[in-house]
Formats: sequence, structure tokens, C-alpha cells
Amino acid sequence: MDVSKKFSFVHISKCAGAAFVKELGQLVERRYPTAPTGAEYSVRWQKANYHSDYNLISLRSPRHHVWSLFTQCKYGSNGGKKLRGTSFPNTGSKPVHDLQDFGNWLEHFTKGGEYKHTRDDYGCYHPTNIQSRWFVSEETHPQHIKKTNGREYVSFEPDLDAVTDAYWKEDYVALADFYHESKCLLLTRLRPPGGPGWKYLRNECRCPPSSPSRKKKVQHHEKGHRSVLRDLPSDVLSKIGALTAVDAGLYRMALRQFLTEVAW
Repeated sequence: MDVSKKFSFVHISKCAGAAFVKELGQLVERRYPTAPTGAEYSVRWQKANYHSDYNLISLRSPRHHVWSLFTQCKYGSNGGKKLRGTSFPNTGSKPVHDLQDFGNWLEHFTKGGEYKHTRDDYGCYHPTNIQSRWFVSEETHPQHIKKTNGREYVSFEPDLDAVTDAYWKEDYVALADFYHESKCLLLTRLRPPGGPGWKYLRNECRCPPSSPSRKKKVQHHEKGHRSVLRDLPSDVLSKIGALTAVDAGLYRMALRQFLTEVAW
């Protein structure tokens, strides 16, 4: 990818987009968005309104993504304003409270092991297959599922084939769960070599790295972070699975492709 060309990065909420946009700002001049936060538009909207030579996006493990959406609503700077006057579950700020509130939040969107057809998201994020919806939604801001003229802009369960087709039209797909590796992969593609980021590529993108340090991703709030989710109760994991069936298919495909490219 020629660094003199135009780059467009689609920022899916809570997929480390702010950090990747910040990294991109140190590598290329002609890019959109120019600021790490604020511009979170659907793939279709951004391609229609910002014409670029290269299209980039980042994805995240559905489990960790859904947890991050919840904690951003609960603890993020705008969460309190958005949730005011709603019944968003909030019993306290300790880990035990987060787990209880998370389960109740998921329950709001699920029933009998399946997702509910509800557009009520407490004015924050609607977690149902949100990453997949981001690829195919006709809405400007796919954080929500809206309805106009008697129909949703995109279904609760987008067609995986359509999502897959949109995925393969991206020139670069980062994975938030492999931030360092994603950065290294991007740096190997930029041309000409020797520009900004070359020192990092030469010194850090190796096994083992010359330094164990890693640049931290942008953090939007202090509370609610949880590094391991495998130990969540089985009913909670089941609800996440019901809400992210299409996202899980998308992520499995993206992960396979990512590992193939890194191994190369």
C-alpha cells in the first residue's frame, strides 16, 4: 500500500479503532478519519462519502466485544447521559456487580436461547451481530437497529454471505485481540519501506521481540475491564453466543485469514 495514497479506516465501536486510527495518523498523511474518536460510520456510508485508495477496518472477538460494549455503556464518559431515564442494569461498580449487570443486560436482548427482535438498546449500543451489521447496514451509525418505513435498515441476523463479500473488499483487516501483530502486518504492507514505523517493524516485529513492551491501546474508562471471559457462567456465554452467531462466523473467517497472513 502506497503511503502517498488515500486511506480510509472504518471504526467499529469498541474494536480498538481509536488506537488503530492513531497509529495510522503517524504513518500516512491522506487519511480518514483524522481524529482517533468521533467518526464511527458504517462501511457503506464511509465508502460512499469518503473515496479512498485503501479501505481498512478492525474486528474483535465477539465475546470480548460484547463485554466491552456493555462496560462502555456503563462506565464510558457518555454512558451516563445516554442511559439517563432508562432501566439499564447498574447495581454497583465492583466486579461482582459488573457480572450481574452484564447478565441482566444480555437478558434484555435474548429470550429462550435466541436473540429478541427488540430495537430498545437503552440509547447506547445494540450488541446483536453488531460487527456484521457494520459491514452491510444502510444506516450511517450502525450502533443501533433503527426502523424506517416499516422495515429495519438491516436485519438482526445479517446474511453471512453478504457480510463475507463486504469483508473481502477491505484492503486490510486488523484484529484488536492481536494488536501488536496487526500493527506489524500493516507495516509490512506500506510502501516505500524505510518511512515512519520502519524502526518498529525492524526491531519489534520478530519472534521473540527485542523488547517485551507493548504500546497500550486507547482506554476510554477505568472500571469494568476483564481480560478473561472463558470463566463466565455458561448461561451468560450462551446468551453472548445467541447475540453473535453471525459475528462469530465473520470472526472465525477473519482469524483464519489473519493467521495465514502473519505466518507468511
